[in-house]
Amino acid sequence: MNLAEWRTVQETELASPRQRGAVMGQFTRLGYGRADRAARLAVAARILGLDDLASTGDLTTGQAGMLLGTLSGFASRAGLASEFPSPAARKARRRARQPFPVADPQPFREALAECIAACGTLPWDRVA
Repeated sequence: MNLAEWRTVQETELASPRQRGAVMGQFTRLGYGRADRAARLAVAARILGLDDLASTGDLTTGQAGMLLGTLSGFASRAGLASEFPSPAARKARRRARQPFPVADPQPFREALAECIAACGTLPWDRVA
């Protein structure tokens, strides 16, 4: 079997029961129980770049291998969630960002005003 044929196998053949069991074992190690099925499938879909995943039985051998490799690199569920946040978590994180890197932008405004008073222009306006 050559490389092209092997890639075709990985893209088309469904994961074996052993691979699916290994994926489930990694999720269990990370703290996902049987009741967390929806969360498990959602994070697996995010890792694989899929819109949706209905079941681990739908994984190809290549996807299962990629998922196993990724999951084995995390020590905790929290670490996995921070690396692959849900769409709701990403949205909340974007909303929480402040327009300035510090809580009080006043010192920066004062420094800018001093620069304008001393130079008569903004520093970036003086570029030749």
